Amino acid sequence: SLIVPRISSRIGYTRALFAGYLSGLAATVVLLLSRNIYGVIATGILLGLYSAVGYSISRTFLTNEVESVDNRYRAKVLSVTSTLSSMINLATPAAVGYIYSLHPKLFVTTLSAIMSVCLLISILLGAYTRRLSSRTR
Repeated sequence: SLIVPRISSRIGYTRALFAGYLSGLAATVVLLLSRNIYGVIATGILLGLYSAVGYSISRTFLTNEVESVDNRYRAKVLSVTSTLSSMINLATPAAVGYIYSLHPKLFVTTLSAIMSVCLLISILLGAYTRRLSSRTR
């Protein structure tokens, strides 16, 4: 609760995800534009915020969404998402190294594109949850 306050609604989750992905996108832009060590430090702080918020909030959101379904389905969903995340993380260093070896700015551009897609997904998720919450009222 030090970084992310207690969140009790779907809209709160999507706002926190939006803020996390926005900080990740801002981190890549700051890294791209930085000319000294202070820009790199700011990038590290923003990426740390992105990691803390994005990962924990998305897991909590997913767990809360599948909580009402039976326990076997919930266990399968959480297992698949954890396994998929681990498999992607195994290939990430090699892929990032290859992209960086092609051209350093291509790495930053690719990272910015990925953060932009995550930001777009969180915006769409926010619109979807607002529409769902307005229907249930």
